[in-house]
Amino acid sequence: MFGIPALWICWQQAQHVWALVPEEQWSQLRLVEGDPVRASAVLAVLAQALWPTVLGILRWLVPALIASWAVVSGLGRWLVLRRLAQLRPGLLPLNLLEGQAWRLIIFQAARIVGLAAAFLGVFLCIRAGANSAFADPDNPNLVLYFVVVIVSGLGIFAIWALLSWAVTVAPLLSLVEGRGVSASLRGAWRLGKSLTGKLMEINLVLGIVKLALLVLAMVFSAIPLPFESVTTPDELHAWWVMVTVAYFVANDFFQVARVVAMIEFYRAADSPAA
Repeated sequence: MFGIPALWICWQQAQHVWALVPEEQWSQLRLVEGDPVRASAVLAVLAQALWPTVLGILRWLVPALIASWAVVSGLGRWLVLRRLAQLRPGLLPLNLLEGQAWRLIIFQAARIVGLAAAFLGVFLCIRAGANSAFADPDNPNLVLYFVVVIVSGLGIFAIWALLSWAVTVAPLLSLVEGRGVSASLRGAWRLGKSLTGKLMEINLVLGIVKLALLVLAMVFSAIPLPFESVTTPDELHAWWVMVTVAYFVANDFFQVARVVAMIEFYRAADSPAA
């Protein structure tokens, strides 16, 4: 409901931007092919010329995508959990789920806004590093540039991984105990070391599983490449579509498995018998 329309809109806007690139710019890029330093200089000039148009598109496209993703993903997660509660009556109280859809939308919006802020921070750091590293086009400091890219990327996303823990656990507290948004966010930091360690272990293991799924998808996507000479482009596209759909199905399955496992651990730790 979200991914295909979002990709179509992004593709349409990208084509609009590409149509503004003059033919002489493409010719210059072809001339510097194989020379990454000169190609980066040509791309910098091209990006500077296209930036006002791109910025105008981003000003309405990014908020629209964030809002639509939050609504669709929040409602989708609420419907899945509601169905799970019907299939497994002891998992979640249905009376609490009936009024939780809007809270899940808020949590999803907080997650995507934080992730977008992390990407923006990495972009700004990389741009600042590029301005310093390529201040002298004849003698660029590539070591400084790659150090900034690696350190800023790892550092900012490590910080986001720590801060996003509250957004990950807060929906769990809201669903199980019926807490409000602010109370759930505060309670996510007060679970205790034992329970927090178990929930983080689940999160880590399922994260590794999702990474393994991504690697498998890349491997299966590369399987037809040795037979490229005897296959048609339509057959390759059909294969890649099937692999992509299979990846998303498996990824969603393990996403639901993570939520169910975290709820079960929390309920077990919260029960008097435990």
